[in-house]
Amino acid sequence: MQQQDPKLKEIIEILQGKEAVNKKQIKDDYVLQRCRLHRRTQNGQRLVVPRGVTWRIVRSCHDEAGHFGVEKTLQRIAKNFWFAKMRHKYVIIRAVKNTRAATAISTLEEVIMVYGRPIRIISDRGTAFTSKNFEAMVGSHGIQHVKTAVRTPRANGQAERVNKTVLASLKCVSNNENEWDKCLPNLQWSINSLVNATTRQSPNNLVFGYDPRDVTNNKLIQAVQDEETENTTQSKEHLYEEVLQNIHQEKLKWKQRFDAAHARPKVYTEGELVAIEFVAAASGKPHKLEPAYRGPYVVSKVLSNDRYLVEDLPDTPQTSRHYSGVLTPEHMKPWCILGPENDVEDEEEPVVITE
Repeated sequence: MQQQDPKLKEIIEILQGKEAVNKKQIKDDYVLQRCRLHRRTQNGQRLVVPRGVTWRIVRSCHDEAGHFGVEKTLQRIAKNFWFAKMRHKYVIIRAVKNTRAATAISTLEEVIMVYGRPIRIISDRGTAFTSKNFEAMVGSHGIQHVKTAVRTPRANGQAERVNKTVLASLKCVSNNENEWDKCLPNLQWSINSLVNATTRQSPNNLVFGYDPRDVTNNKLIQAVQDEETENTTQSKEHLYEEVLQNIHQEKLKWKQRFDAAHARPKVYTEGELVAIEFVAAASGKPHKLEPAYRGPYVVSKVLSNDRYLVEDLPDTPQTSRHYSGVLTPEHMKPWCILGPENDVEDEEEPVVITE
């Protein structure tokens, strides 16, 4: 199947003796074993996956291997395979008039028409994303839709970090609060042209294979970029391999910092009774005297990544509407149960009457 990919076929022919300008670099990056193309990596040689079957490898290492997270899936893939663009972050910013499902659908369709269909999208549980129309649209495109747990913004941490960056930048560049949306195109370009501390490359360079010329009409910046482009001889494959190594090293550092600062969350089991954090509805009435937690509820299913499906008890619902939600341990606590010593009533002591 590698021979059916034009790019891989050309690399194979160069390794077999065909002359090319970048022949030395290709020989440094690739090797043929038993007529199969392998990529040299820091961890050994990996079979190069043709573009047309990349999705099969991802599906096999994710969907059919237990639906582990992104990091574990990438690690599983990297043990045996290699292909370009395994992962990087590119920011797309759009201003919308409202948060209705129709607006979310049209915005995502616009992005798809320019950048292609994503394998997976992650969103919160806003009504725009939980609507039947939105689910039907992503389903028609074959997109996996992952919805984060209730009140857990860190579950979509990359989006939250970009939101903070966008808001902070808008405060600096927008002089008119009614025209902030006009600043978004330049802001998107600026974010994507910055060199990432982890990958040590700009998102623009990783997506397009080069750094687009400066859009702010700064002639000095354009001249510097033009000179850098002329002096850059690094191939895309070598660039992506370097980026993956940088990401892996940085992730290890962040994991060590996170593990050192956070205790392991409490583990719940299916059928366990819990109380959940109470979030008062916006009614205009004070809620300071409301209880912080309500219950009992029951853990009906244990999900991956410290998530739990929590529901009303079958015979004792808390409200007229059946509750069902995905929660993380910090929004739950065990339901109080009397200990064995309190289960048996104390025996009455004899009454002694004295004269």
